[in-house]
Order: sequence, then structure tokens, then C-alpha cells
Amino acid sequence: MLPQIGPGRGEAINKERIVKQAVASMVTAKDLQASVADLQQTHPLPGVVKTLVCAALTLPFLMLALSAVDWGETILYAAVCGVFLAAWIITTHDAIHTTLTGWTWFDELVPRLLSWPLLWVHGTYSEIHKIHHKMNGDDFKDPERVQWTAEEYAQASALSRFYVRFQWFIDIFVYAAIGLIFKTVSQGIRFAPKSKGLRRQLAYDLCGIIVSSAILYGGSKYFFGASYLHTFAVWLVLQWFAGSVLQWRAHVEHYGLWGKGRHYFETQTYSCRNLRSNKVGHWYFNYLNFHLVHHAFPRVPFYHLGTAHKRFMALYEQQSGYPWGPAAGLFRCRQNCLELAPPPDCHTVNRDGRTCQDVRYSKGQSGYPWGRRNGRFRCESGCLILVH
Repeated sequence: MLPQIGPGRGEAINKERIVKQAVASMVTAKDLQASVADLQQTHPLPGVVKTLVCAALTLPFLMLALSAVDWGETILYAAVCGVFLAAWIITTHDAIHTTLTGWTWFDELVPRLLSWPLLWVHGTYSEIHKIHHKMNGDDFKDPERVQWTAEEYAQASALSRFYVRFQWFIDIFVYAAIGLIFKTVSQGIRFAPKSKGLRRQLAYDLCGIIVSSAILYGGSKYFFGASYLHTFAVWLVLQWFAGSVLQWRAHVEHYGLWGKGRHYFETQTYSCRNLRSNKVGHWYFNYLNFHLVHHAFPRVPFYHLGTAHKRFMALYEQQSGYPWGPAAGLFRCRQNCLELAPPPDCHTVNRDGRTCQDVRYSKGQSGYPWGRRNGRFRCESGCLILVH
């Protein structure tokens, strides 16, 4: 996937992928589904509270920026507003999955009222994002894929190669929100011929942006005495600070990760990453630092993502098995790493202490290792159990 990888870095990536594949092979799709089955119902209160808090933090600084006379104060207030605005915009992602409040009308309406004055095409993005969830890790046509393939890099122009070498810096600190808007619109136009819903959302976004922009500029002039140039300058500062945060999030969640697993949930473990954070980070990013969990189960609301992550970790920590076959030995997962486990003491399970490794059986495998006359055995927890 990377345009250029040094030997040391390539070896590290390869080892990391082997370990992740081995650990994932010990947990089934049914295990993962069962672990979060009770966490997929959305209650409105957490989302409503988060929306109101973000509004209370954002709108006062917006009013100060629009009413300020001094340009220095205008930029300062707009910058602070942009930082809080990013947290508010991140909640619109949950609204796409109807996991912000669970109220369809709220999760459809409020994000658009927030996004359109900023020239953000929320309706178009909602359709693009659903395609992203289907294609992530599986299809290079994924409209939200941020990293170029080695083949794309080799065929690119000199200018495009320069961009790829400095992609993080350019996207985060130069393009910011304008880059996100341009990319989303272009991807919307690209997929529009195949999606009636996407064509409809493009039209809705265009009309919404025209109307809300007229209200924003007219209201700013009427209530705060801000000129059109002043309002546009505030918008520029907002889009840079908020857009930089959103660009960073888009890159850090997926960059350098891609791979198809045995099932959808396993594919997400190869193509998304979780990020360590503190309580402030959890709140600011609406718990989307648990991005792998979100991609595996998008119906889990944001306030349950931390709990789901803990359950996933506990599930993986409890697993042991033979990812490279019984001959290679029994491995167990400890702190997301594989270690060779000591042979299990099976005397409490069968009188001879016979292990799965003795007959080279994998977890769940059953058969007649000593012939039908001696009975059928199944491998469970590293030990052979007589079935009949």
C-alpha cells in the first residue's frame, strides 16, 4: 500500500499484520456479534446533551467573532470557535448512522442546519459515507480511502507524487475543510450516476447552502454590523481550524491500513485503528477514537463504543488456539500480542491428559484419532473431550 517502504519498516508492518491475522483467527464473527448484542439501542439524551453543549461552546465565540471590530480579536474568537465547532461537526457523523439521538428527524435535520452555512455538503457525505462502510478494506474504489496505492503512485505525475510525499501536511494544514468539501463533492458526482439518492442529496445540499448562506451573511450584517468581507474572513478561519481537525481524524483512522479478512468484522480489524485517548479526547471526538469498533458495528451508539471496546479486548484476551496449526504449538493472546502458551493440563478433562496437539487437532475440530472403536473426540480449550 505504501508508495515506498524501507526494509525495517516493511518488516515491522509485515510482522504486525501476521500477528493481527493470527489473533483475529481465534475469534469468530458470532463471538463478536454476541459481545455487543445488547449495546445497539440508541437513547436520545446523550446525543441531545452533546449537541447542546457543543452549541453553548461554539455560538458565543461565533457572535464575538462577527461583532469584533479589531481583526486580531476577530481571528482569535473565530479560531476558538473553530476548535469547538470541530467537535460539534464530528457529532454529525453519528447522525448519519442515526446513533446520535436515535430520533430520525433530529439526526437528519440538525446536522444539515449546522453544515450548510459552512458550505459542508452533509447529505452528500452521508451517502458517500455509507459506501465507505461497504468498501473499506475490500474495494479500492472506496470514496474515503486516503492513501494511494503503490500502482497509483507509480503512474502519477510529478506534482501528484509531491503531494503524496507530503499528503498529511498538505491535507491538514493547507486544504483543511476546503479540501474535504471538494473531495466529497467530486466523489458525490463520481458515484451519482449509480445512485438516485446521491443525486437527490447533491441537489438538496446545493439549495440548502444557497439559502443558509444568504441567511448567514444577511443576518451577520443586520444583527452584528459585520460586512460581507468580515463574515467571509470568519468563515475562512473557521474552516481552517475545524477542517484541520477533521482532516487529521480522517487520516489517522485509516492511513496505512488495508486488508480483507474472513468476514466483514475481521476486515475492519485490518482496515481501521483505535487510538488511545483520555476522557477529554473521548468527549471531543465523540468516542470515535474507538474507530475499529465503530466500523465493525456502526449501530453501537457513541457512548457505548468504549464498553464495546473493553468487551472486544476481553474476548480476545480469553482466546487461545492454533493459528498456524497444532504442530506449531498452542498460542494465547496477551495485551494484543501472541505468546506460546504452555501445554494445557488436561487430566481434569480426560484421564490420560491428552491434548489437541497430541493429535494435531485445531479448536472445535472433532474426529476419531484412535479409530472408531475408541470413540469420537473434540478439541476444546486445548484438550480432547470424548464426545461419544
